[in-house]
Amino acid sequence: MKTNALLLIIAILIATTTYGQITGKIINKTNEAIPFVNVVLYQASDTLILKGTYTDEKGVFSLPLVKEGVFLIGVSSVGYQSMITKPITVSLQNEALDIGVLQMVENINALNEVVVSTKKNLIQTTPVGQVINVQSSLMTKGSSALQVLERLPGVIIDYRNNSFSLNGQSGVAVMINGRTVRLSLTEVMAMLNGMNADNIDKIEIITSPTAQYDAEGGAGLINIVLKKNEYEGTKLSFSSTLGYGFGEKASASINLSHGTKNSNYYASYSMLHDEAKSSWQAFGALNFPALGGAYTSSFYSATVNLKNSHNLSLGFDHRLNPKTLVGGSITYLHSTTKPNVQSDGFYDFQSGNYFAMKINSLGNNLGQNVQSSAFLEKQLSIKSKLNIDASYWYFRNNSPSLINSSYYDKAGNVIKPSDSVFTEGNRGEGLSELNIGVLKGDFSTKLTDKINVETGIKGSYSSNTNNSKVEKKEHDVWVLDSRSQSTIISNESILAAYTSFDFTLSPKISFTTGLRYEYWARDINHQTNTYSQFFPSLNFTHKIAENSSYVVSLSRRISRPAYNDLISGLFYNDPSSVFTGNPLLKPSITNAFKTTFTHKNISVGLGIQQEVNPIIRYQLSTTAAKDIFILSPQNLDFMNSVSLTTNVPIQLFSWWKITIGGTTAYRKYKVGYTPQVAEKAYLFHNYFLNQSVSLPQNIEVEITGWHNTNQFDGPNMIKGFGVMNLGIAKKLDKDRGTIQLAITDIFKSMNIYTEVGVVTPVVFIENNKVHYMDETAYARIFKLSYSRSFGSTVRSRSKTNNVEEEGSRIR
Repeated sequence: MKTNALLLIIAILIATTTYGQITGKIINKTNEAIPFVNVVLYQASDTLILKGTYTDEKGVFSLPLVKEGVFLIGVSSVGYQSMITKPITVSLQNEALDIGVLQMVENINALNEVVVSTKKNLIQTTPVGQVINVQSSLMTKGSSALQVLERLPGVIIDYRNNSFSLNGQSGVAVMINGRTVRLSLTEVMAMLNGMNADNIDKIEIITSPTAQYDAEGGAGLINIVLKKNEYEGTKLSFSSTLGYGFGEKASASINLSHGTKNSNYYASYSMLHDEAKSSWQAFGALNFPALGGAYTSSFYSATVNLKNSHNLSLGFDHRLNPKTLVGGSITYLHSTTKPNVQSDGFYDFQSGNYFAMKINSLGNNLGQNVQSSAFLEKQLSIKSKLNIDASYWYFRNNSPSLINSSYYDKAGNVIKPSDSVFTEGNRGEGLSELNIGVLKGDFSTKLTDKINVETGIKGSYSSNTNNSKVEKKEHDVWVLDSRSQSTIISNESILAAYTSFDFTLSPKISFTTGLRYEYWARDINHQTNTYSQFFPSLNFTHKIAENSSYVVSLSRRISRPAYNDLISGLFYNDPSSVFTGNPLLKPSITNAFKTTFTHKNISVGLGIQQEVNPIIRYQLSTTAAKDIFILSPQNLDFMNSVSLTTNVPIQLFSWWKITIGGTTAYRKYKVGYTPQVAEKAYLFHNYFLNQSVSLPQNIEVEITGWHNTNQFDGPNMIKGFGVMNLGIAKKLDKDRGTIQLAITDIFKSMNIYTEVGVVTPVVFIENNKVHYMDETAYARIFKLSYSRSFGSTVRSRSKTNNVEEEGSRIR
């Protein structure tokens, strides 16, 4: 019945009258028609790509009038110089607009084209979210990808528990070049921390994904798009950065590319060196019978972390013929992290007992990451296209650690507590290997001028082996802790299929509707869980006036627990508490409604979100014997929210631009895993600011900042915090490069205070507060960078038409 109704709707739409078109013809210097030329419709105000097509065998193209406004048309083809037309004004009175004949010039050496040279806006609004042009920010140079992410509007990175949130919502999936990174959040953060941001082109924040996107990520998707070669000829660029905060900083990157009429080749190398410090302290009153009853305690832990990473990337694409493009890439990341953790604890019991302890932990974590991919793009006809993509990931991490402990009485004398958890020392070892293979195919066709259909299938398989153990030192002998998990073998399969329809009902109205099906099976130590779900989506766009439109979207998403969220291996925090997984953890399902109004790059969005079983990490519980603190991920019963998001660019003068915005959200959730069930409702605000000032002598100044108000994490409250950053850049004359100074956290304000058990009591704790200090709370970070480019600036054809690259690349 539903299928018949859908077919009837399609038939009616096909039968209706065609709306206005922008038409034209492409010829060469001998007046011969040029077939299969890429034709792209740009929005003139910010060069946002709207529509695209190819010329037919007669060199003729036709683009639908999507809305009123001022536009540019770009054309490109192998062997010819790309070109962009002068601005074209379109109104609804134009039932058909013929721009006439465009003559392309064969590509010899020089490119004589109209180039849009205006610097891109930092934030661009799209129907599915936002595009952040990170290279438009002075703070990008010398940063890691992780440091760039934490400065993006709405993105919150919690270094205390290695988690992301988007507009205050957990369940964020991270992608690189449209491919989901199927690592744990801890591993994702380690990988991004070793990735030089100079290699990033832009970051897409996708909060209203359609059926073409993976269903993973209840709050949305963050897609990191790396730079690639888009030029003919040879081009070389490099940058280097020196800096200092608590410790020394250094980074460097070099990019080399070479393009010909039919091929592009590119290679890049980058390195990062960073010595940083962070700390946390906890103090309060507890009643822990296994440790001796009621007591007050204070605990301080400081980490000095030395990180080094190297990243090498190679890639190519080659056009076999005008209709077929093939290519591939491989990236290798090698990183070492050496944490030196010094902890001090003081325990004063009501019974009169007292002891203090000192714990020193030395780690040497080695990570290796290989990402490879290959693709085939085939233009089957003027209306149909086939994409096939295969990728393979290999991740290996080895993290041995040695922990030495000593204990003292009030007089400072060395003692040995009687409880067996207080050992002379511990040592841990964790070796993890992860292999992921993904194969997908997408087919798109244009049924009519108003209806596009896209369908695809995708399969991924991953295998993970985790060997970890914790040993304790007893009488100078290392003994395996009986509670530790030694071997975890995990296999995961995800199969997906989708169909999506894109309807252009009129020059002002369009919508996309689709349905995605995903089957997920995970086996951990021969215990298998399976899950299958349909994920519908709808995006409706209506242009209501010149430069004004609104988008309405509906979607269903899933957030699956990572494998290390489930495994029961134990990792020591201190002798009375451990980190572990939760085998009973459930995936969370999110249903979301969002509408966004946009006027001249100003956007205001209203969202309603319902999430069942949201996952929060590092929550306090205990064992059945009540003999130790357990820190593990848990499911909330639900979280419902209503949010208002804003993004307002203000051009005060031609030389001064400000972007302000933020999120205001009303949230209500239920905690069911604590000793007492509780519900909590609260109001949350996130604000961000970016302002750029262009001064004489090619000097630019940028100030960025953000602030979060109080928020709640299960039973705990996190007090508000934020930072402000400053960047100054000087472009040297005669294209001799750019010098840049960046100062991170100029007010040294990166302090996070948490009060435990505010919403409802947690095990053993009567009153406990935690204070986390990131590196910039100790010292501002100063970075001085120099960058320069050499060689060709002649833009070549992209590996696919620009609309596919901008809008349909991500799956």
